[in-house]
Amino acid sequence: MIEIKHKTTGEVLHTVEGDSLRGCRFKCVDLRGADLQNQDLSDSYLSGCSLSEADLRTANLSNTKILNCVGQRTDFTNANLSNANLSDNVLDVSKFIKVNAIGCKFRHAKINGADFSGGNFDGTDFFFSELRSNFTAASLVGANLFGADLCNADFTRADLRK
Repeated sequence: MIEIKHKTTGEVLHTVEGDSLRGCRFKCVDLRGADLQNQDLSDSYLSGCSLSEADLRTANLSNTKILNCVGQRTDFTNANLSNANLSDNVLDVSKFIKVNAIGCKFRHAKINGADFSGGNFDGTDFFFSELRSNFTAASLVGANLFGADLCNADFTRADLRK
């Protein structure tokens, strides 16, 4: 059994049967402030969850679906988001610093005030998302920014080819 604990209080927020979080399904689970650093959540499904202030640094979220969740001030620094689907979420003021998000989907997401600096977002889909955020030195080669709100976004030294 795995206990997901709060990153500062140590309070148990949720328990999962088994010895891995890989492929888990979470529906309407309150994971605010959860310590998920370094966890393998690949191929998982999260819907309607609260992830605000959760620590997902260096977590493996490849092929994971996180849909209709709120994750304000969530830290994804150095996480693997390759081919993940983070559509229809509110992820304002979150950190995506140096993430691998190749082929990730952020369709219709609200991600204002976030830090995407140094991340790899090649082929990522930001279709009609709110992205008033920092993309300094990020790679967005072939990214879909159609309809995205980029007001006040910072693309200093970002690679926006194709």
